[in-house]
Amino acid sequence: MKEISKKHNTLSVQLAEGLGCIHADATKTRQVVVNLLSNAAKFTEKDQITLTAWREMVDGVDWVNFRVADTGTGMSPEQMERILFRPLNRQTAISSAIMVVQDLG
Repeated sequence: MKEISKKHNTLSVQLAEGLGCIHADATKTRQVVVNLLSNAAKFTEKDQITLTAWREMVDGVDWVNFRVADTGTGMSPEQMERILFRPLNRQTAISSAIMVVQDLG
């Protein structure tokens, strides 16, 4: 991704063994991951951004999880409260069995 290399960052991709395939909207899934990586790249400079993906069973449902971790400036507790704990609406929710997890800060 151009945004990652623009600020001299490196991207580390860690895929769990046996990750396999998912049944989801490929365009929406790709867009979510690209958005997470782009956000990480905006606030990280000359460091590493890590994308991790793994499978997990939760209440009998097979999930694929994505995590983006970076060393950027992060968010204040107030910002996290406003953004992370509001209910999702139909337009922002992904209707497939995917959890997207982002490490902030």
